[in-house]
Amino acid sequence: MQPVNFEVPNRASLRSSALEPALKRIMLDSCASSGQQVGAMLQYHLASSGSLKRATLCYQTGVALNIDSQTAMRFAAVVELLHNASLIHDDIQDQDKVRRNTPSLWVKYGKALALCAGDSMIVGASLLLAEIRSTFSLQLQTRAFQAVQQTIRGQTADLSRAGKVRPDDYRVIAFDKAAPLIQLSVYLPSLHVNRLPALQPLVTAAGQFALAYQLYDDVVDFEQDCQTDQLNAVNIKYHATPSSLASARRAVLDEMQNLLDSADQKCSIPQSDCALPLQHFINALRNKVDLL
Repeated sequence: MQPVNFEVPNRASLRSSALEPALKRIMLDSCASSGQQVGAMLQYHLASSGSLKRATLCYQTGVALNIDSQTAMRFAAVVELLHNASLIHDDIQDQDKVRRNTPSLWVKYGKALALCAGDSMIVGASLLLAEIRSTFSLQLQTRAFQAVQQTIRGQTADLSRAGKVRPDDYRVIAFDKAAPLIQLSVYLPSLHVNRLPALQPLVTAAGQFALAYQLYDDVVDFEQDCQTDQLNAVNIKYHATPSSLASARRAVLDEMQNLLDSADQKCSIPQSDCALPLQHFINALRNKVDLL
């Protein structure tokens, strides 16, 4: 794979114009051996990119830990490849026809080919990790695919659920689906520079942020989730306790704030600015919650 040249993104921004083009190029290059047809499918899927929260958090955390830009970008691409693979597979399983305001990959190319594209991204992530020179290469590979397995566990629990889901059970499912790759965004660069377990609180905080973000989505998407029979924290809370819908919504918002407060506290790592990227995301989500 040829080196990719790019400018260092502004660490303070949630999404950088300098980050996205280089990130996509690395992602596509990592999957090039899967052939031109897969490449075309991935270009289609990546043309309407999301917020890049995971990649940006990973890259900026790496830069804050004094990892060189090329390596930090590759870690970011690993996380983003795994995330997008899960999106492609999820859309097939959930029969979601639209992704980021465009037809889902399986709608345009068919389910069988879309599965190939998602699988290629998982393999591409493994190849990228193998390219990174690190004292902890084996541990990096192991942790990355443990995160994938945890995500699969959450998705399996969601797809196989029967009857009503209790609030505590939903938290486990939501955490397993949302948290592993957000945590991986902090874990990979931290392990690479041998800053674990000192930075383990930051990994934990990333998981709390991820769950809080899922709860935020549940509040925003409440009506749509009810129509499509998707798990939703507000709906589960409403049916589990003798309260009004407004009270259930308030309870979820309070839980969200508690998670963000706890995550913010864990980011208070003395003599280090490596927590600043995650704190930026926490504050941005807090601002969104305040508008609800």
